Amino acid sequence: MKHLTITLLTLLVLGGCTEEISHEKILERNGLHYKVGTIEPITGTVVDYYNNKQIKSRLNYKFGKLDGLQERYHHYGQLTSKRYYKNGLLDGPYKTFRPNGTRESEGSYKEGELEGLQYSYSINERVEIIYNCYMDNGKHKCFEYKE
Repeated sequence: MKHLTITLLTLLVLGGCTEEISHEKILERNGLHYKVGTIEPITGTVVDYYNNKQIKSRLNYKFGKLDGLQERYHHYGQLTSKRYYKNGLLDGPYKTFRPNGTRESEGSYKEGELEGLQYSYSINERVEIIYNCYMDNGKHKCFEYKE
């Protein structure tokens, strides 16, 4: 019975942390984001909308920092970018899109820095430029990749 009670309490706490929050109800203090009127950093999804009611962005937070998928949209609803965060830093794959929906760029981040091959695409989605990004003796470097 004790195990069941602890499990239910854990589910209630975690379930309450995933609410969708309006962008207008968020403020930043000392690098952390809070829901207005609270003292605990937010954990959940923050959504912002354009005046035309189309979604502008959907950002996920964990303990007040960006964490997980971040999506941004053009004013008429087309996805403009998809990025991942971990503990407030870009970390993982990203993609950006033009207003017509074609890919503009893609690559990946690690701990806030571009890492590995980064691709830039033409309007007809042909690879135009490839960059290779890496850390070298503590310095971040990117150079145009040529085969």
